[in-house]
Amino acid sequence: MSNTFTPTRPTSTTTPIFRPSSRHYRQWKKGSCVHSDYDATPVREELLKWGSNDQLSIKQLTRKVYWLLCMCNFLRPSDIARIDLNQSLLSESNFFRLCIVRPKETSGGIHRDKHIIVQAHPSELILCPVNTIRAYLDRHARSILKSPHPTLLDITIYPLIRYTKDATSALSSQRISKHIKSLMVLMPLANGSIPKARAAGSTIAALKGVPIDDVITQGNWASHSTYLRFYRISSRTRTNFTSVLLN
Repeated sequence: MSNTFTPTRPTSTTTPIFRPSSRHYRQWKKGSCVHSDYDATPVREELLKWGSNDQLSIKQLTRKVYWLLCMCNFLRPSDIARIDLNQSLLSESNFFRLCIVRPKETSGGIHRDKHIIVQAHPSELILCPVNTIRAYLDRHARSILKSPHPTLLDITIYPLIRYTKDATSALSSQRISKHIKSLMVLMPLANGSIPKARAAGSTIAALKGVPIDDVITQGNWASHSTYLRFYRISSRTRTNFTSVLLN
């Protein structure tokens, strides 16, 4: 009798490791290596073509606010829906501090309010988030509005965002997302899909040399690994390691 061991190739019926759940498969796909570099120039040019904030329709102004907040502050649509004007600082000329009440992410298992700083554009007034939010407040959100928190109905907030046709009603994150996509489709799509503005903005920042620590702080990610695995769209770095190592 031979003692030679013949290995058996595992199959989906012989070992559980080859039968991933649909949840694990979706997570793997989401964290898969994607090599797409996104260019926001088409959206930037479109906003410049629209002109100054006082010339925009309320729909255009609303979409511009959403897009700038997502791209520059890496916010989710659900974050924008939870901005509370009553706890925000809107009196400064070169920045706003906005309070997001009970965002989706947790800290130590607790949904904690987070405060973000929206900084003014140093040279281009048309693309300035501070000027755009101020115009939105003056033109469409002057009235005081109280609304239940989107998911915690026992909490009341004073929402920044309103329906374009009815400033007395708060807007859902689903509708906010649709408004953002209307501008994101202008960006060249390397892999055929519309990127999330939060992911595209953070990726562009990293590729332009912004320190990863600053990107993670701005987006309020829990860790480097969370950002790099699930949000950063491009794995290309600014350093040409081939030139560094072989020249």
